[in-house]
Amino acid sequence: ANVSSGIDGDDDLGTLFGGATTGKLPRFANRITLKNISPSMKLWGVVIEVNQKDIIVSLPGGMRGFVRTEEVSDIALHGNSKDNEGSVCAEVVHVGQLVPCMVLQVDDDKKEGKAHKRVWLSLRLSRMYKGLSLDAIQDGMVLTAQVKSVEDHGYILYFGVSTFSGFMPKAGKETVKIESGQLIQCVVKGIDKARSIIHLSSDEDLISKSIIKDLKGLSIDHLIPGMMMSARVHSVLENGVMLSFLTYFTGTADIFNLSSSFPSGNWKDDYSKNKKVS
Repeated sequence: ANVSSGIDGDDDLGTLFGGATTGKLPRFANRITLKNISPSMKLWGVVIEVNQKDIIVSLPGGMRGFVRTEEVSDIALHGNSKDNEGSVCAEVVHVGQLVPCMVLQVDDDKKEGKAHKRVWLSLRLSRMYKGLSLDAIQDGMVLTAQVKSVEDHGYILYFGVSTFSGFMPKAGKETVKIESGQLIQCVVKGIDKARSIIHLSSDEDLISKSIIKDLKGLSIDHLIPGMMMSARVHSVLENGVMLSFLTYFTGTADIFNLSSSFPSGNWKDDYSKNKKVS
């Protein structure tokens, strides 16, 4: 453990890991900052720029991350998109899209004599879902998949692993055209263990209501940003709540990630101990 004295105001808000090592309950909900972001972290971000050679993602806490072309996709793409002069980046994501991403490294980026930190990310599902097996998949689980191919009746989906694949039938009326290479969010509707295929839907209403019900072989490595789950309020913190979920896990949600987008001054009254939330 690395212990330092002279804690400043930022550190008093709690690093991502400090509270757990002391055995004390944290006073504040965890915040992800440039001080504690580190390689292998999985984050939920929003695509804000799609360029020919990289993608820029807005991350929690007002940070930005950069995805190089080689970290955009596991599947070989051909740069057929008309949106960005043949960029493979534009085949995979679009501006405004929510994506799970993994931190690869954090570099010192010196510009105009000032030291800044640059966060490098990966969108490759082989990194995100490394070690995920078919046994850990359950109905109602929300996953991010990449469209491997478009067939007559539906889409073959890829999850970055060789042990299973996905199939999603074409909807009667598709509001958004789905093409090969795209990252999409979908929910598990059925599991064919004999053929190692999971059946999925990209219906937004269904995704918003889908919740993981139990652990069932999941480890913390398999918890991916964007998954929905039930949780119970463990305690109310000064700037959020501490939650317990899936039997063994605890986490925090700061005030800006609670159910109300504009919390009132008495927001703490809405989160009594053991209240069920999702």
